[in-house]
Amino acid sequence: MPGFEVHDYLLLLFIVQGAGVHYINGEKNVVAPFQIHIVFPGQPHRWDFDPCCIVHRLIIGTTALQRGVGGFEFKNIGGDYNSSAQLIKDDFFKLLSELQLLSMELSRKPIVSELIDLRCKIVLYLVKVHNRAAFSLSKKPRSAIIYNFQMLVESNLNKQTSVSFYARELGVTANYLTILCKKILKTSALGFIHQRRLIKAKKLIQDVDVPIKEIAYELGFNEYSHFSTFFKAKMGVSPKQYRGTLCVEDQ
Repeated sequence: MPGFEVHDYLLLLFIVQGAGVHYINGEKNVVAPFQIHIVFPGQPHRWDFDPCCIVHRLIIGTTALQRGVGGFEFKNIGGDYNSSAQLIKDDFFKLLSELQLLSMELSRKPIVSELIDLRCKIVLYLVKVHNRAAFSLSKKPRSAIIYNFQMLVESNLNKQTSVSFYARELGVTANYLTILCKKILKTSALGFIHQRRLIKAKKLIQDVDVPIKEIAYELGFNEYSHFSTFFKAKMGVSPKQYRGTLCVEDQ
């Protein structure tokens, strides 16, 4: 069973058949046929699926989400909406047919990005239609301050890690921003910044052609030793050791 993973993209799983469990953002989801599981960027998740499971996966990057491909709900990084939906068989396979059309478009050359965006919009719209419990008005969108904070962090991650900087940009105090983060994101403002920094670091480290010192500077660390200390405190291993484990797994 894989350990918990955190991604910087939207992940949707379409369960055709099988059983198991899937933990998303602290919530246990019992796997069954004709389900959709939604993992928002920044949400920790792990699964234990039976070998007989048939699962289709759709990954949409944060750049596409910020273009508004899925509307406000899917653009809302670190979303706290319900994470799974049980569909009736007919609705599930109608949605799956749209996913297959998207897959066909991705396999064609040259890829027409506008058409891919349109196909993604259709799939995500149908996900919302068939999962109204998750996207109903009773699930109020998170605070505009938190949403703007998340967007600011994404665009300033390699330059600013100070909570006071983001608080000034948002017109609130650092203490108030931290209170909001703990209430809505279940972590402090600094904790969220560190979380996003760590996700980006792990992604960059996967490229073995990029020196780790260069990654440290790209993430805004003035000294490699500071980056190494930060990474080891979060992951339990140094950046070099982490890259080494990735290389071993690929062999």
